[in-house]
Amino acid sequence: MNDFEELMNYTAEQLIPPDGAPIPGTPAPIPAAMPTAEPPADQSGAQPAPAPQQQPTERQQLDFTRYCVGNRLAALRQKFEDGDKVKPISTGFPRLDDIFIGGMRAGLYVMSAVPSWGKSAFCGQLMDTAAAAGRNVLYFALEMSTEELVARSISREMYLDGLIDNHTERAKSATQIMYGTRCGEWSDAERSALDRAYIRYQMYADCVYIFEDVHTIEGLQGIVKEFIKQTPDQPPPLVILDYLQIMRMPADAKSTVDGLDRIATDLKQLSRDAQCPLFVLSSMNRDSYKGNGGLNSNDSGLASGRGSGGIEFSADVLMLGTWLKAVTGDGKYSDYEEKKRDPRQVVIRVLKNRAGRNGQVEFTYRSRVNHFTDEEPPKPPQFGSVVDAQGRPLDIKRASTRRRTRRKSQDQDEDADD
Repeated sequence: MNDFEELMNYTAEQLIPPDGAPIPGTPAPIPAAMPTAEPPADQSGAQPAPAPQQQPTERQQLDFTRYCVGNRLAALRQKFEDGDKVKPISTGFPRLDDIFIGGMRAGLYVMSAVPSWGKSAFCGQLMDTAAAAGRNVLYFALEMSTEELVARSISREMYLDGLIDNHTERAKSATQIMYGTRCGEWSDAERSALDRAYIRYQMYADCVYIFEDVHTIEGLQGIVKEFIKQTPDQPPPLVILDYLQIMRMPADAKSTVDGLDRIATDLKQLSRDAQCPLFVLSSMNRDSYKGNGGLNSNDSGLASGRGSGGIEFSADVLMLGTWLKAVTGDGKYSDYEEKKRDPRQVVIRVLKNRAGRNGQVEFTYRSRVNHFTDEEPPKPPQFGSVVDAQGRPLDIKRASTRRRTRRKSQDQDEDADD
């Protein structure tokens, strides 16, 4: 018997229950409100105050006037006018500067390259070139020590010294400089060249800052922002990261790809907030080793950065380093043979450039002395500032304090004017 048939067995009197009684066969009504227990009194007998009722918060309206370009146009124009006050940072390579429309500006520069191409040596030369021009450089070395980077710079300076009188054979490698006579005897001429190299390096070493123990994006961001805060009267520094895939992934990253995507996005945001050029090295996919530099859709092009598609999208400038034969030849070359050459013929292909144009620059890379040049033969530098009137090397202490002495004298002159 179902509920309807059972209900038909009741009389009219039975179907009209007294006031408040439930109708047979129907569920009991739900009380309007459950009785609440009296809150316990404290030891003094006083009742605690009732909990305040939460008032509904009003929805905040979005102020669209902050985003209206018409309201910001005057400020934007002034920012454009002030842009001439911060000069771009030269790479030291005229043809590469031409592609960058004068040099490196605020933005994220990402470079991938085949193994043994010379990525770290290239970044070291960028660091020295910018520092010699008076620009501060923050170098985050996740793969090499400070001693190795400085030894490479001294080796490069010894080679430049030898260009003056065509005695580049005096230049020593970074390993020979680090371990001295344990790697062979030194002649008097080599010792003199070493002294001149140290003097020249000390003249811009106070613009070089090398960090070895920063492995998180939060640590890198904090150092860059703090440095800019402490140097408000100086232009933003050049920041170099060597290299991306060694960075520690965020703790809540779902995968390596997710972690690299987020790091690349954060680096892009940092370059925008700090208004500084941020040059990042990235390892290359193994499948891209045999490509020919982005000449067609089947080789190592924009997707050559290993482990992350976010690198391609976040970068303002995306570069690919490969062998010159991979670009100009028929593809029949040996990586092993190219790595053995010294000097090596290499090329940088700019595959993406938001603030300039795409293009290609050929280099000669002398791996023993960590030196790149985009012209052959390279031009000898001017060394008049590191020798006295008799051609003897200047005193090291005098050369190292020259910049600070000049700054101090300028400050004293300004105080006297005031």
